[in-house]
Amino acid sequence: MSKRPIPGVAYLFIASTIFAFTSLCVKFASHYFSGLFISMARFTIGAILCTIVLFIKKPHYDWARVRIILIRGFIGALSMISSYLAISLTSPGRASLLSNTYPVFVGIFGALFFHEKLSPRILVSLALCTIGTISVVRDNSGASLAGDVVALGGAVFSGIAVNFVRKASAGGVDPFTIYLSPCTFGLAIFAIFARSEAFGVPEDGMNGIGILLLVLIGTGAF
Repeated sequence: MSKRPIPGVAYLFIASTIFAFTSLCVKFASHYFSGLFISMARFTIGAILCTIVLFIKKPHYDWARVRIILIRGFIGALSMISSYLAISLTSPGRASLLSNTYPVFVGIFGALFFHEKLSPRILVSLALCTIGTISVVRDNSGASLAGDVVALGGAVFSGIAVNFVRKASAGGVDPFTIYLSPCTFGLAIFAIFARSEAFGVPEDGMNGIGILLLVLIGTGAF
């Protein structure tokens, strides 16, 4: 075994830890805000931070990849919104678990739309993941069915979006540009719901704790 640290594995571990912390903050924030409002805050902070980084980095843009970035942005925004709504409807652990069944759909959509081969190892993994998903949904725990459905919907959107992330990354698109895309589309989508009651903020929502949670969520997601 190599004694050198594996950066990729380390980044994955750090990302998973931050993801878990962010999911917990989303659940706490759902006591103050609607799931839609939490998602909007996440997109707003993400867009601001990405813009700052891109202004400093000034990466080269390959305009031939614009279509991929736009598709990834729209579908990715739907995925992120679904995940946050699911967390607000059920427990963060359950919503995160079901949302993270997206590798099943990455494999399925990769084979359907990008002509990728499903090796025996991938097929076995997909089968195990599917069995696990069914076991969670049918565990008779009394958890919100709506939360389960929304979480799985987010997983489906993620499965599509990840394939476009891979295509964009393979084409040399800057990762901050890839993340800015769903943040921008997410804010555009929320403009439609701006006057909706489901989007509203409780009168006691904008207090110090609520605002701090939104900042942690947006920064953690970024």
